[in-house]
Amino acid sequence: MILSQVYGQGMSVAAMSCLALDAELKAALAGAATPEQRRSAVRGLSRTFQKKLAGVIAPAWMMAAAEDIRYPATKVAGNGPAPPSRLMQGYLDNVIRACHRDVGTIELFFEIAHMIRPPSHILHPRLVAAALKEALYSSLQQLWALLWAPAVAPAKKVA
Repeated sequence: MILSQVYGQGMSVAAMSCLALDAELKAALAGAATPEQRRSAVRGLSRTFQKKLAGVIAPAWMMAAAEDIRYPATKVAGNGPAPPSRLMQGYLDNVIRACHRDVGTIELFFEIAHMIRPPSHILHPRLVAAALKEALYSSLQQLWALLWAPAVAPAKKVA
């Protein structure tokens, strides 16, 4: 599996994979004193570790794939992204715009993007509030432009 360097998650996934392997080895080797017991204890470890590793890699893969769907060159099976994907993209657009206005929002967002916090924290109350505030702000700006923007009359030709 190759993770895109654009999202900067490769080192995080590698470190988390090492921690998962360490935990699996410690659990398998607990109580194994002799070399023969250790060899016996690690038989079949590969399959169980690969399952754990899939759980480590999945969040990074999902975050990157969900973002990549935005680009026209990305090939998606079927009719394109599902409505929940488009809804999440709109939400993330608002979160990212809110990051420009609030340091706490951007810090929380980066902690999620860099896998310090789990992906489920993308729905943290602080981010949801920031996204709603940004959506309201954007809607009010559009409404203001429609209602109060001066009408510009086309210039008359002078003969």
